[in-house]
Amino acid sequence: MVAAILLTLIVSACGAETPETLASDGSDQGDFKQWKLPKRLREISGLALTPDERLLAVADEKAIVYELDYQEGKIIKSFALGDPAVRADFEGIAVLGDTVWLMTSDGLLFAATEGSDGRSVPYQKYDTEHGEYCELEGLAQDRATATLLLVCKQVKSKQDDLMIFEWSASIDGIEYNRDVAVPEALITGIVDKKRISPVRNCGRSTKRRTSPGGGAPGHIGQIDSRRRPVRGYTSEKKGPAQAGRGN
Repeated sequence: MVAAILLTLIVSACGAETPETLASDGSDQGDFKQWKLPKRLREISGLALTPDERLLAVADEKAIVYELDYQEGKIIKSFALGDPAVRADFEGIAVLGDTVWLMTSDGLLFAATEGSDGRSVPYQKYDTEHGEYCELEGLAQDRATATLLLVCKQVKSKQDDLMIFEWSASIDGIEYNRDVAVPEALITGIVDKKRISPVRNCGRSTKRRTSPGGGAPGHIGQIDSRRRPVRGYTSEKKGPAQAGRGN
């Protein structure tokens, strides 16, 4: 149920501005609910579940984290990393323990403790240096191993593998573990697509990546604990390590 709701939130990231309650399009079919997000969230670039299954989101250009009530269609709160909020090309969010992680397309990681509504919180910044050869677009957490998984959207060289970078992470620092190259042919085979464009992680277990766009069906590949492709399926279309301290 949760995975279906998160997929819907991604493909529905548009709609009229509303201060607290998200607009409903009337879709409520059993386990499926759809909410239209306000304009300030029209370019959500990451979704993540906290350990207690609250949904956090980050938009593309500012380090502002939103908590969304995916049952009632409400924005519960928002808080910023930095004052003013850090501006960058954010492409992912993850949660390990009580630490919220944001990732930029050029491989920067920002870590902060979750803040209350309207607050600005201090943060730590780390450079993975992956941005030198990879455009990143997808961040996930593996809580069992306290690791972050960074997904490469496009390698800056001719390569057909899906690259996943694994980092051990805590608020005090990050440590590189390994990179995993998953052959594109293995993934396209299980999702029945000629090409893939891995972007978002939406599951609670960090091993699902999906590439929905503009309301079109999303093709999802599931990867096991060894980062091997397991299976794929398609969501139905439902309608219209150097640290720096921040302030």
